[in-house]
Amino acid sequence: MVRLEGTYTAESKTQCGTPQGSPLSPILYVLYLAELLNQDRSLRFGYADDIAIYRASKSVESNVTMLKRDVHQVMRWGAENKVAFAPEKLEMIHLSRKRNTNAPSIRVSPELTITPVTAVGDEQPALRWLGVWIDRKLSFKRHSSLLYGSEVWYGGRRKPSASHGYNRNRLVSTRLGPLIEKTNKVMVLAARGVLPAWRTAPTASVLRDAGLPSGSTALEHARIRFALRLRTLDAAHPLVRRLETPILPWQRATKLRCADTLPARPVLAQPHFSPGCRTDPTEGSTKEAAAEQFNTWWSQLSDNTITVLSDGSEQYKDGAKLVGYGYAIYRGQSLVRTGSGAINSISHVFDAEAIGALKGLQCALEILRPLDEHIWMCIDSTSVIWCMRANASNTSQPYGHRIESNETADELADASANEGRMDDDRSAEPTISGIGTTARALADAATSDWWSRCLTGLSASYRKWGLGYSIAEPPELRLPRTLLHRLLAARTAHGDFAQYHRRFGHTDAELNCLCGYAKTPEHLVFCEISQRKFHAWPAKPERPPSRPKEGRRYMSAILAHPKLFEDFLTVTQYFAINARAQQTRDLTSPGGPQQSYGLPRQNRHSLTAV
Repeated sequence: MVRLEGTYTAESKTQCGTPQGSPLSPILYVLYLAELLNQDRSLRFGYADDIAIYRASKSVESNVTMLKRDVHQVMRWGAENKVAFAPEKLEMIHLSRKRNTNAPSIRVSPELTITPVTAVGDEQPALRWLGVWIDRKLSFKRHSSLLYGSEVWYGGRRKPSASHGYNRNRLVSTRLGPLIEKTNKVMVLAARGVLPAWRTAPTASVLRDAGLPSGSTALEHARIRFALRLRTLDAAHPLVRRLETPILPWQRATKLRCADTLPARPVLAQPHFSPGCRTDPTEGSTKEAAAEQFNTWWSQLSDNTITVLSDGSEQYKDGAKLVGYGYAIYRGQSLVRTGSGAINSISHVFDAEAIGALKGLQCALEILRPLDEHIWMCIDSTSVIWCMRANASNTSQPYGHRIESNETADELADASANEGRMDDDRSAEPTISGIGTTARALADAATSDWWSRCLTGLSASYRKWGLGYSIAEPPELRLPRTLLHRLLAARTAHGDFAQYHRRFGHTDAELNCLCGYAKTPEHLVFCEISQRKFHAWPAKPERPPSRPKEGRRYMSAILAHPKLFEDFLTVTQYFAINARAQQTRDLTSPGGPQQSYGLPRQNRHSLTAV
């Protein structure tokens, strides 16, 4: 039986241990092994059934001697308490910045010898502990090559200087460029592996079209997520103590403090699950029906019933975010008390509605009379109701609709947000939802900054499409691979085009379309093969494109909407007709007849700069 905060599980008998994967297993391990870990808490630490022992001295030989004694103590405790250790799972590594490779083993007994970890080929020896690969010099090169747990080694591209004097506040490079480049190569290789793009397609465009981040962007996002996690840890967590600001002003900030760049820590409360917490508070009714039912119910309340109606407001004024709450307290149908206030701008209307409900309840308890029978909390957001009973949903949706008694709370919330008057309590601190929004904004800024830097290195023919970049699945990836290849080639101009073949010296390539004009990305809408089907074009303009500006406008429209691009190719059969003509040319002898809409001509519609 397990007890957790007053909750008991049903009793169960264990015949021969707990099942694999049972949540009872780690609990029993923690309880049973606590004595072993508490014998020396400074040199022993563990997680579930994994135990680590470490020693530090000026030589590895001294460490081996001390570790041998420690292992003997652990083995002795195991024999006394009927705990068996798996010798084949024992691992050891020496951590040293010295250049010598001396790595002695630990000979515990004639039957047991613990040897340091080794590597295969040119890899660096590393030991994995709780998902972290630790190498001899703590360079984390092995860790970064495996793309796992970047929080361990990546704290950003800049760090506070280790020098003293006037330079102690200066930021210097972390010299992680080689590791970041190694990560970036893996991301690019993955993107090129899934996209039907030509090998010469620019790296930035390949990552953009695959919806994947670059190596530097992915690491920055991981750093921001880690910072958000540090903001949501319990105050007793070991990492929280390491985030404290150094006492001495000239002390250098650690890598962990550099990663922790978000606003101040909010006060965290333990989750709870009230009775009926999984029941939808709306009971499936519409806003209009719920409002009518509420007005009918509220009009029948007696004078011995208190109702607290609360609301929140989130506004933007001159670029500044304003968040406030308001509440109105009724005894029967008579208004007896109101209140309002602003909260920290690093928050949302969801937080304002929750704080307004709390403030309203506190005020209602102050004016409570002996004859009062009930206090009803009438909250404008179903998400706040979910949060009070269990967990909040991912989005906050207001539910109030034409409720006259709630208009007062709504007006008070708007007014308090504009006034900016905050109470001297926790409502003046950032909330976890607001900090999460800050983290997402930082991640979006890192993404857009990387894309802005890459755009300058891309060709003018690519920049003219005005494409954005986000780390999400682009809609064009749902196209068939053949059509996706055509779309990506048209964007990058890296495909079956005359200028591309000339650039890379493809002497055996066909440079002209069947109509006689040179192949270019924009020729798709100018070719007479396509214009013969103009009446069936999707989202067609008033007239067939005849000028470069008109062609670019229509091409941008269909490239931005992959379904339109697919419909356009289905209607015009442009590539299918050219493919059949190419097959005919390949089967016809050089002196034989040729199928063509016309002789090779200069492409007057080409938009590609030569």
